[in-house]
Amino acid sequence: MANVVYLVIVVSANIIGSFSGMGGGIIIKPLVSIFSHLPLTTVIFYSNLSVLVMCLTSMSYATYKKETHYDRRALYILIGSVIGGALGSYLLTQALLLWPSNLVKNGQLLLTTATIIAGIAYQLKGQPIRHVWNNAVLISALGVVLGIFSIILGIGGGPINVLLLMMLLGLSLKQAASYSLVSVLASVFVRLTLNFIHISHIQYSTVTIAVFIISALIGAVCGIYIKHHLANKRFKNLYITTLCGVIVLNIVNLFVA
Repeated sequence: MANVVYLVIVVSANIIGSFSGMGGGIIIKPLVSIFSHLPLTTVIFYSNLSVLVMCLTSMSYATYKKETHYDRRALYILIGSVIGGALGSYLLTQALLLWPSNLVKNGQLLLTTATIIAGIAYQLKGQPIRHVWNNAVLISALGVVLGIFSIILGIGGGPINVLLLMMLLGLSLKQAASYSLVSVLASVFVRLTLNFIHISHIQYSTVTIAVFIISALIGAVCGIYIKHHLANKRFKNLYITTLCGVIVLNIVNLFVA
C-alpha cells in the first residue's frame, strides 16, 4: 500500500518538476515524510534518485521531440552546477552542525518561499537585462550559483533557476524550465554521489527504489507532453499556479515535524 502512495506522489511531483524545471524534490520530500515513517535520510535518497531519473528522461525526451535545443550554455551551466552542488553540500552540512535541524529546515522553507514569490513577480512584470550573458565564464558562474541554491534550498532547483535563466540569459519560460533541469541534474548527481558514500547507513528497499524510478519516468514523459502541447500563455498561467501551490505546501510543511 505504501508503494502505491509513493507512486502517486512521485508521478505527480515529477510531472510538475519536469514541465516547470523545479525538479520535484520540493514536493516529494515533504509528502513522503508525511505519509511514511521512513528516516529523513532515506526519503532524501529516494527523492534525489527519482529527480535524477526525471531530469535525464525529460532532457532526452525533450531533445527527441525537438521541444528544446541544448547548446553550449547547457554545458557551462552543467559544469558550474556540479561545482555549486559540491559547495552547497558543504555549506548545508556546516549549517546543520551549527544550528538545530528544525531551524535549518524552516530557514530553507522561508527562503524557498521568498524565491517563489520573486519567481511569480518576474513572470508578471520582469524583463531580461539589457545585455544578456553569452560569456562562458559568466554562464558557468551562474551555474555555480544555481547549484548552491539547489542544495541549500533542498529542492533541487526551483523558481530561482528559471528566474535567473530568463533574466540573465534571455531565455523564454519554456527554455528556462528545460535549462533549469540541467542544473538540477548536476546538483542532484553531486548529492547522490555524496549519499552513496554512506549508503550502507541508509535504510532502503529495492522494490521502493524501483517504484520511485518507474514513477519518475512516467512523470517526466507526462511533464514534457504537457509543456509541448500547451501554448505559451497557458503554460505561463500553469507555471504561476504551480508556484502558488508550492507556497501553500511550504506553509503546511512549516508545521510538519
